Amino acid sequence: MGPVECFLCGSCDACQCDHCQHVYYCKDHLKYHKLELSGNCSPYKVQEVEGSGRGLVATRDIAQNEHILTAYPAAIGPCSRSSQQCMNCFLLLPSPLSCPQCGLMVCSLECSTGPLHLIECGLLTSMRTRVGEELWGETLTSIMASVTTIRLLSLQWRDPAAWALVGSLMSDKANESVWKLIKDAFDKVLHLDTRIKEDELRHVFGIQSTNGANIHFKTGYGAGVGVFPIQAYLNHSCRSNTDTMEHPGDHSVHLYARSPIPAGTQLTTSYIQATQPTMLRRNQLFNTWNFWCCCQACQDNTEDGTFRSGLACSPRCPGPVLPQDPLSPTSCWVCISCGKTVSYQLAQNLLQSANKEVSSLASMGRDVEQVESLVFRLSQMVCSTHHIMMEVQQKLLMIYMQAGVVNMPAICRKIQLCHNIL
Repeated sequence: MGPVECFLCGSCDACQCDHCQHVYYCKDHLKYHKLELSGNCSPYKVQEVEGSGRGLVATRDIAQNEHILTAYPAAIGPCSRSSQQCMNCFLLLPSPLSCPQCGLMVCSLECSTGPLHLIECGLLTSMRTRVGEELWGETLTSIMASVTTIRLLSLQWRDPAAWALVGSLMSDKANESVWKLIKDAFDKVLHLDTRIKEDELRHVFGIQSTNGANIHFKTGYGAGVGVFPIQAYLNHSCRSNTDTMEHPGDHSVHLYARSPIPAGTQLTTSYIQATQPTMLRRNQLFNTWNFWCCCQACQDNTEDGTFRSGLACSPRCPGPVLPQDPLSPTSCWVCISCGKTVSYQLAQNLLQSANKEVSSLASMGRDVEQVESLVFRLSQMVCSTHHIMMEVQQKLLMIYMQAGVVNMPAICRKIQLCHNIL
Protein backbone atom coordinates (compact mmCIF):
# COMPACT_ATOMS: atom_id res chain seq x y z
CA MET A 1 0.00 0.00 0.00
CA GLY A 2 1.38 3.43 -0.99
CA PRO A 3 1.39 6.53 1.20
CA VAL A 4 -2.05 7.71 2.29
CA GLU A 5 -3.00 11.33 1.56
CA CYS A 6 -5.42 13.82 3.05
CA PHE A 7 -8.65 13.81 1.02
CA LEU A 8 -8.41 17.58 0.66
CA CYS A 9 -4.83 18.87 0.62
CA GLY A 10 -2.88 15.74 -0.32
CA SER A 11 -0.72 15.80 2.81
CA CYS A 12 0.81 12.42 3.62
CA ASP A 13 0.46 13.12 7.35
CA ALA A 14 -3.09 11.73 7.37
CA CYS A 15 -5.16 9.19 9.30
CA GLN A 16 -8.19 7.22 8.18
CA CYS A 17 -11.69 8.30 9.17
CA ASP A 18 -12.91 5.72 11.72
CA HIS A 19 -16.54 6.39 10.84
CA CYS A 20 -16.80 6.11 7.04
CA GLN A 21 -13.35 4.63 6.32
CA HIS A 22 -13.56 6.13 2.82
CA VAL A 23 -11.01 8.94 3.26
CA TYR A 24 -7.88 9.99 5.11
CA TYR A 25 -7.54 13.46 6.61
CA CYS A 26 -4.80 15.58 8.14
CA LYS A 27 -5.20 17.41 11.45
CA ASP A 28 -6.09 20.69 9.73
CA HIS A 29 -8.85 19.38 7.50
CA LEU A 30 -10.97 17.03 9.61
CA LYS A 31 -13.48 19.87 9.99
CA TYR A 32 -14.04 19.87 6.22
CA HIS A 33 -14.89 16.16 6.28
CA LYS A 34 -17.71 16.47 8.81
CA LEU A 35 -21.10 18.00 8.09
CA GLU A 36 -21.74 20.56 10.81
CA LEU A 37 -25.26 19.79 12.04
CA SER A 38 -25.37 16.02 11.67
CA GLY A 39 -21.70 15.23 12.18
CA ASN A 40 -21.94 12.79 9.27
CA CYS A 41 -19.01 12.33 6.89
CA SER A 42 -19.01 14.29 3.65
CA PRO A 43 -18.90 11.81 0.74
CA TYR A 44 -16.24 13.46 -1.43
CA LYS A 45 -12.52 13.85 -1.93
CA VAL A 46 -10.27 15.98 -4.14
CA GLN A 47 -8.44 14.16 -6.91
CA GLU A 48 -7.16 14.64 -10.44
CA VAL A 49 -9.91 14.30 -13.05
CA GLU A 50 -8.86 13.59 -16.62
CA GLY A 51 -9.37 16.66 -18.79
CA SER A 52 -10.52 18.83 -15.88
CA GLY A 53 -7.61 19.10 -13.46
CA ARG A 54 -8.45 18.64 -9.80
CA GLY A 55 -12.07 18.11 -8.89
CA LEU A 56 -14.41 16.67 -6.28
CA VAL A 57 -15.23 12.97 -6.64
CA ALA A 58 -17.85 10.93 -4.77
CA THR A 59 -16.30 8.47 -2.29
CA ARG A 60 -19.52 6.41 -2.09
CA ASP A 61 -22.92 6.26 -3.73
CA ILE A 62 -24.81 9.51 -3.02
CA ALA A 63 -28.60 9.55 -2.95
CA GLN A 64 -30.70 12.14 -4.76
CA ASN A 65 -31.19 15.31 -2.64
CA GLU A 66 -28.53 14.16 -0.16
CA HIS A 67 -26.54 16.91 1.56
CA ILE A 68 -22.98 16.55 0.28
CA LEU A 69 -21.04 19.40 1.86
CA THR A 70 -21.16 22.81 3.46
CA ALA A 71 -18.63 25.38 2.23
CA TYR A 72 -17.61 28.63 3.89
CA PRO A 73 -15.64 31.47 2.31
CA ALA A 74 -12.01 31.61 3.38
CA ALA A 75 -12.31 35.37 2.97
CA ILE A 76 -14.95 37.82 1.80
CA GLY A 77 -14.66 41.46 0.89
CA PRO A 78 -16.02 44.24 -1.30
CA CYS A 79 -15.83 43.93 -5.06
CA SER A 80 -12.85 45.81 -6.41
CA ARG A 81 -15.03 48.49 -8.00
CA SER A 82 -17.92 48.62 -5.58
CA SER A 83 -20.20 51.49 -4.62
CA GLN A 84 -19.68 53.44 -1.43
CA GLN A 85 -20.17 50.76 1.21
CA CYS A 86 -18.95 49.75 4.63
CA MET A 87 -15.78 47.67 4.53
CA ASN A 88 -17.07 45.56 7.42
CA CYS A 89 -20.82 44.98 6.96
CA PHE A 90 -21.21 46.06 3.26
CA LEU A 91 -24.01 48.55 4.04
CA LEU A 92 -24.40 51.10 1.23
CA LEU A 93 -23.33 54.54 2.43
CA PRO A 94 -24.79 57.74 0.96
CA SER A 95 -22.60 59.65 3.43
CA PRO A 96 -19.73 57.34 4.43
CA LEU A 97 -17.70 57.70 7.58
CA SER A 98 -13.96 57.10 7.68
CA CYS A 99 -12.36 54.59 9.99
CA PRO A 100 -10.46 56.72 12.53
CA GLN A 101 -7.47 54.39 12.28
CA CYS A 102 -6.96 53.59 8.58
CA GLY A 103 -9.39 55.96 6.82
CA LEU A 104 -11.36 53.30 4.89
CA MET A 105 -15.13 53.63 4.54
CA VAL A 106 -17.27 52.30 7.41
CA CYS A 107 -20.84 52.90 8.51
CA SER A 108 -20.17 53.35 12.23
CA LEU A 109 -17.55 53.31 14.94
CA GLU A 110 -18.71 49.79 15.76
CA CYS A 111 -17.87 48.60 12.24
CA SER A 112 -14.49 50.34 12.38
CA THR A 113 -13.53 47.64 14.89
CA GLY A 114 -15.60 44.88 13.25
CA PRO A 115 -14.02 41.45 12.65
CA LEU A 116 -13.81 41.72 8.86
CA HIS A 117 -12.36 45.22 8.77
CA LEU A 118 -9.84 44.48 11.52
CA ILE A 119 -8.08 42.07 9.13
CA GLU A 120 -6.67 44.95 7.11
CA CYS A 121 -7.10 47.86 9.52
CA GLY A 122 -4.07 47.20 11.72
CA LEU A 123 -1.86 46.50 8.73
CA LEU A 124 -2.98 49.67 6.91
CA THR A 125 -2.88 51.93 9.97
CA SER A 126 0.85 51.42 10.41
CA MET A 127 1.40 52.22 6.72
CA ARG A 128 -0.72 55.38 6.98
CA THR A 129 1.52 56.66 9.73
CA ARG A 130 4.65 56.04 7.67
CA VAL A 131 3.57 57.58 4.34
CA GLY A 132 1.71 60.65 5.65
CA GLU A 133 -1.81 61.94 5.03
CA GLU A 134 -1.27 63.46 1.60
CA LEU A 135 -0.01 60.30 -0.12
CA TRP A 136 -2.48 58.18 1.85
CA GLY A 137 -5.41 60.26 0.61
CA GLU A 138 -4.17 60.06 -2.98
CA THR A 139 -3.92 56.27 -2.77
CA LEU A 140 -7.13 55.55 -0.84
CA THR A 141 -9.18 54.51 -3.90
CA SER A 142 -6.50 52.01 -4.92
CA ILE A 143 -6.23 50.72 -1.35
CA MET A 144 -9.98 50.10 -1.13
CA ALA A 145 -9.82 48.19 -4.43
CA SER A 146 -7.19 45.97 -2.78
CA VAL A 147 -9.07 45.09 0.42
CA THR A 148 -10.37 41.65 -0.62
CA THR A 149 -6.99 40.66 -2.07
CA ILE A 150 -5.28 41.74 1.18
CA ARG A 151 -7.72 39.64 3.21
CA LEU A 152 -6.94 36.59 1.07
CA LEU A 153 -3.18 37.13 1.14
CA SER A 154 -3.16 37.61 4.91
CA LEU A 155 -4.45 34.05 5.35
CA GLN A 156 -0.77 33.11 5.05
CA TRP A 157 -0.19 34.32 8.61
CA ARG A 158 -3.77 34.44 9.94
CA ASP A 159 -4.92 30.92 9.01
CA PRO A 160 -2.23 28.71 7.43
CA ALA A 161 -4.64 25.74 7.11
CA ALA A 162 -7.08 27.82 5.04
CA TRP A 163 -4.18 29.29 3.05
CA ALA A 164 -3.01 25.78 2.16
CA LEU A 165 -6.31 25.37 0.31
CA VAL A 166 -6.61 28.88 -1.15
CA GLY A 167 -2.99 29.07 -2.29
CA SER A 168 -3.35 25.91 -4.37
CA LEU A 169 -6.35 27.16 -6.39
CA MET A 170 -6.13 28.08 -10.06
CA SER A 171 -4.96 31.59 -10.87
CA ASP A 172 -5.42 31.97 -14.63
CA LYS A 173 -7.69 35.00 -14.86
CA ALA A 174 -7.21 38.63 -13.86
CA ASN A 175 -8.78 41.94 -14.80
CA GLU A 176 -5.83 44.10 -15.82
CA SER A 177 -7.59 47.40 -15.10
CA VAL A 178 -8.31 46.29 -11.52
CA TRP A 179 -4.78 44.91 -11.12
CA LYS A 180 -3.50 48.34 -12.14
CA LEU A 181 -5.27 49.83 -9.10
CA ILE A 182 -3.92 47.12 -6.78
CA LYS A 183 -0.39 47.55 -8.12
CA ASP A 184 -0.68 51.31 -7.56
CA ALA A 185 -1.58 50.59 -3.93
CA PHE A 186 1.38 48.20 -3.66
CA ASP A 187 3.89 50.61 -5.21
CA LYS A 188 2.85 53.48 -2.94
CA VAL A 189 1.99 51.87 0.40
CA LEU A 190 1.46 48.10 0.57
CA HIS A 191 5.12 47.32 -0.10
CA LEU A 192 5.90 48.74 3.31
CA ASP A 193 4.74 45.47 4.88
CA THR A 194 7.54 43.00 4.16
CA ARG A 195 5.06 40.10 4.14
CA ILE A 196 3.44 41.48 0.99
CA LYS A 197 5.35 40.74 -2.22
CA GLU A 198 4.20 41.99 -5.62
CA ASP A 199 4.32 38.57 -7.30
CA GLU A 200 2.34 36.97 -4.46
CA LEU A 201 -0.19 39.82 -4.49
CA ARG A 202 -0.66 39.32 -8.25
CA HIS A 203 -1.04 35.56 -7.77
CA VAL A 204 -3.65 36.00 -5.03
CA PHE A 205 -5.58 38.51 -7.14
CA GLY A 206 -5.60 35.89 -9.89
CA ILE A 207 -7.01 33.33 -7.42
CA GLN A 208 -9.66 35.85 -6.39
CA SER A 209 -10.58 36.63 -10.02
CA THR A 210 -10.65 32.97 -11.10
CA ASN A 211 -12.44 31.47 -8.10
CA GLY A 212 -14.34 34.37 -6.53
CA ALA A 213 -18.11 33.99 -6.14
CA ASN A 214 -20.60 36.79 -5.67
CA ILE A 215 -21.85 37.23 -2.11
CA HIS A 216 -25.55 38.08 -1.99
CA PHE A 217 -26.88 40.62 0.49
CA LYS A 218 -30.33 41.95 1.21
CA THR A 219 -31.55 45.25 -0.23
CA GLY A 220 -29.59 48.26 0.97
CA TYR A 221 -26.26 46.46 1.01
CA GLY A 222 -23.52 46.56 -1.59
CA ALA A 223 -21.59 43.99 -3.61
CA GLY A 224 -19.19 41.45 -2.20
CA VAL A 225 -17.05 38.57 -3.36
CA GLY A 226 -15.86 35.49 -1.52
CA VAL A 227 -13.44 32.66 -2.24
CA PHE A 228 -14.79 29.25 -1.23
CA PRO A 229 -11.83 26.84 -1.39
CA ILE A 230 -13.92 23.63 -1.40
CA GLN A 231 -16.58 24.88 -3.80
CA ALA A 232 -13.85 26.10 -6.13
CA TYR A 233 -12.92 22.47 -6.84
CA LEU A 234 -16.33 21.87 -8.42
CA ASN A 235 -15.82 21.64 -12.17
CA HIS A 236 -18.44 22.67 -14.69
CA SER A 237 -20.98 20.59 -16.55
CA CYS A 238 -24.00 21.92 -18.42
CA ARG A 239 -25.81 18.86 -16.98
CA SER A 240 -24.47 19.22 -13.47
CA ASN A 241 -25.31 16.61 -10.85
CA THR A 242 -25.49 18.99 -7.88
CA ASP A 243 -27.48 22.01 -6.73
CA THR A 244 -26.23 24.75 -4.41
CA MET A 245 -28.11 26.72 -1.79
CA GLU A 246 -26.65 29.87 -0.26
CA HIS A 247 -27.42 30.86 3.33
CA PRO A 248 -27.12 34.66 3.41
CA GLY A 249 -26.70 34.84 7.20
CA ASP A 250 -23.26 33.23 7.35
CA HIS A 251 -22.65 33.17 3.56
CA SER A 252 -22.29 29.40 3.66
CA VAL A 253 -23.01 27.33 0.56
CA HIS A 254 -24.70 23.94 0.87
CA LEU A 255 -24.30 21.37 -1.89
CA TYR A 256 -27.00 18.77 -2.61
CA ALA A 257 -27.20 15.90 -5.10
CA ARG A 258 -29.53 16.74 -7.99
CA SER A 259 -29.67 13.06 -8.98
CA PRO A 260 -28.22 9.78 -7.68
CA ILE A 261 -24.40 9.93 -7.96
CA PRO A 262 -22.46 6.65 -8.09
CA ALA A 263 -19.17 6.29 -6.19
CA GLY A 264 -16.19 7.49 -8.25
CA THR A 265 -18.27 10.04 -10.20
CA GLN A 266 -17.09 13.62 -10.42
CA LEU A 267 -19.30 16.17 -8.64
CA THR A 268 -20.15 19.02 -10.99
CA THR A 269 -21.92 22.35 -10.97
CA SER A 270 -23.01 24.71 -13.72
CA TYR A 271 -21.14 28.00 -13.95
CA ILE A 272 -23.81 29.50 -16.22
CA GLN A 273 -27.50 29.31 -17.03
CA ALA A 274 -27.68 25.84 -18.57
CA THR A 275 -30.86 26.59 -20.55
CA GLN A 276 -28.96 28.80 -22.98
CA PRO A 277 -28.31 27.42 -26.49
CA THR A 278 -25.12 25.38 -26.87
CA MET A 279 -23.18 27.95 -28.90
CA LEU A 280 -23.96 30.75 -26.46
CA ARG A 281 -23.05 28.57 -23.46
CA ARG A 282 -19.74 27.43 -24.93
CA ASN A 283 -18.73 30.95 -26.01
CA GLN A 284 -19.59 32.37 -22.58
CA LEU A 285 -17.59 29.66 -20.81
CA PHE A 286 -14.59 30.26 -23.03
CA ASN A 287 -14.73 34.05 -22.76
CA THR A 288 -15.16 33.95 -18.97
CA TRP A 289 -13.29 30.83 -17.81
CA ASN A 290 -11.06 30.13 -20.82
CA PHE A 291 -12.20 26.60 -21.67
CA TRP A 292 -14.42 25.02 -24.31
CA CYS A 293 -17.03 22.80 -22.65
CA CYS A 294 -17.31 19.31 -24.17
CA CYS A 295 -19.84 17.83 -21.73
CA GLN A 296 -22.64 15.50 -22.84
CA ALA A 297 -25.09 18.39 -23.12
CA CYS A 298 -22.77 20.27 -25.46
CA GLN A 299 -22.34 17.14 -27.61
CA ASP A 300 -26.12 16.75 -28.00
CA ASN A 301 -27.06 18.58 -31.20
CA THR A 302 -30.79 18.27 -30.35
CA GLU A 303 -30.22 20.08 -27.02
CA ASP A 304 -32.37 17.61 -25.09
CA GLY A 305 -34.91 17.63 -27.91
CA THR A 306 -35.58 21.38 -27.62
CA PHE A 307 -33.79 22.35 -30.87
CA ARG A 308 -32.98 25.75 -29.35
CA SER A 309 -30.37 26.34 -32.08
CA GLY A 310 -32.24 24.72 -34.99
CA LEU A 311 -32.59 26.45 -38.36
CA ALA A 312 -35.54 26.27 -40.75
CA CYS A 313 -35.22 23.87 -43.68
CA SER A 314 -37.77 24.67 -46.41
CA PRO A 315 -41.52 25.38 -46.67
CA ARG A 316 -42.09 21.72 -47.56
CA CYS A 317 -39.95 20.25 -44.76
CA PRO A 318 -40.56 20.57 -40.99
CA GLY A 319 -36.81 20.43 -40.24
CA PRO A 320 -35.06 21.43 -38.13
CA VAL A 321 -31.53 21.83 -39.47
CA LEU A 322 -28.93 21.10 -36.75
CA PRO A 323 -25.13 21.20 -36.54
CA GLN A 324 -23.70 17.78 -37.33
CA ASP A 325 -20.97 18.29 -34.72
CA PRO A 326 -21.95 20.98 -32.17
CA LEU A 327 -18.39 20.99 -30.76
CA SER A 328 -16.92 22.09 -34.10
CA PRO A 329 -17.45 25.76 -35.02
CA THR A 330 -17.08 24.91 -38.72
CA SER A 331 -19.32 21.84 -38.78
CA CYS A 332 -21.85 21.49 -41.56
CA TRP A 333 -25.55 21.47 -40.64
CA VAL A 334 -28.00 18.68 -41.53
CA CYS A 335 -31.81 18.55 -41.59
CA ILE A 336 -32.99 15.71 -39.36
CA SER A 337 -36.15 15.29 -41.48
CA CYS A 338 -34.96 15.29 -45.10
CA GLY A 339 -31.19 15.00 -44.72
CA LYS A 340 -30.46 18.26 -46.54
CA THR A 341 -26.94 19.54 -45.83
CA VAL A 342 -26.22 23.22 -45.19
CA SER A 343 -22.68 24.62 -45.14
CA TYR A 344 -21.28 26.24 -42.03
CA GLN A 345 -21.07 29.59 -43.82
CA LEU A 346 -24.72 29.52 -44.94
CA ALA A 347 -25.83 28.57 -41.42
CA GLN A 348 -23.86 31.50 -39.99
CA ASN A 349 -25.38 33.85 -42.57
CA LEU A 350 -28.88 32.75 -41.55
CA LEU A 351 -28.10 33.28 -37.87
CA GLN A 352 -26.63 36.73 -38.55
CA SER A 353 -29.72 37.68 -40.57
CA ALA A 354 -32.00 36.47 -37.77
CA ASN A 355 -30.07 38.46 -35.15
CA LYS A 356 -30.21 41.53 -37.36
CA GLU A 357 -33.99 41.16 -37.67
CA VAL A 358 -34.38 40.83 -33.90
CA SER A 359 -32.31 43.98 -33.30
CA SER A 360 -35.31 45.97 -34.59
CA LEU A 361 -37.70 44.44 -32.05
CA ALA A 362 -37.33 47.21 -29.45
CA SER A 363 -38.23 49.91 -31.99
CA MET A 364 -41.51 48.15 -32.85
CA GLY A 365 -43.02 48.97 -29.47
CA ARG A 366 -46.50 47.44 -29.15
CA ASP A 367 -47.25 47.30 -32.85
CA VAL A 368 -48.79 43.83 -33.24
CA GLU A 369 -48.62 43.83 -37.02
CA GLN A 370 -44.91 44.66 -37.09
CA VAL A 371 -44.04 41.97 -34.55
CA GLU A 372 -46.22 39.41 -36.34
CA SER A 373 -44.38 40.27 -39.55
CA LEU A 374 -41.07 39.78 -37.75
CA VAL A 375 -42.21 36.35 -36.52
CA PHE A 376 -43.06 35.38 -40.11
CA ARG A 377 -39.67 36.51 -41.44
CA LEU A 378 -37.85 34.64 -38.69
CA SER A 379 -39.80 31.47 -39.51
CA GLN A 380 -38.03 31.44 -42.88
CA MET A 381 -34.64 31.35 -41.11
CA VAL A 382 -34.94 29.51 -37.80
CA CYS A 383 -37.11 26.69 -36.47
CA SER A 384 -40.16 27.35 -34.32
CA THR A 385 -38.32 26.48 -31.05
CA HIS A 386 -35.14 28.46 -31.75
CA HIS A 387 -34.24 30.68 -28.79
CA ILE A 388 -34.54 33.81 -30.95
CA MET A 389 -38.05 32.82 -32.04
CA MET A 390 -38.99 32.09 -28.43
CA GLU A 391 -37.84 35.56 -27.37
CA VAL A 392 -39.90 37.29 -30.08
CA GLN A 393 -43.00 35.18 -29.45
CA GLN A 394 -42.85 35.98 -25.72
CA LYS A 395 -42.73 39.67 -26.62
CA LEU A 396 -45.68 39.23 -29.01
CA LEU A 397 -47.73 37.43 -26.35
CA MET A 398 -47.13 40.28 -23.90
CA ILE A 399 -48.33 42.77 -26.52
CA TYR A 400 -51.55 40.81 -27.03
CA MET A 401 -52.10 40.54 -23.26
CA GLN A 402 -51.53 44.26 -22.68
CA ALA A 403 -53.73 45.27 -25.60
CA GLY A 404 -56.77 43.78 -23.87
CA VAL A 405 -58.45 42.90 -27.17
CA VAL A 406 -61.10 40.23 -26.54
CA ASN A 407 -62.18 38.59 -29.79
CA MET A 408 -61.89 35.07 -31.11
CA PRO A 409 -58.90 35.64 -33.45
CA ALA A 410 -56.92 37.35 -30.64
CA ILE A 411 -57.83 34.63 -28.13
CA CYS A 412 -56.84 31.86 -30.56
CA ARG A 413 -53.53 33.60 -31.31
CA LYS A 414 -52.72 33.96 -27.60
CA ILE A 415 -53.46 30.26 -27.04
CA GLN A 416 -51.23 29.39 -30.01
CA LEU A 417 -48.37 31.54 -28.70
CA CYS A 418 -48.69 30.01 -25.22
CA HIS A 419 -48.55 26.54 -26.75
CA ASN A 420 -45.46 27.47 -28.81
CA ILE A 421 -43.62 28.97 -25.86
CA LEU A 422 -44.45 26.18 -23.41
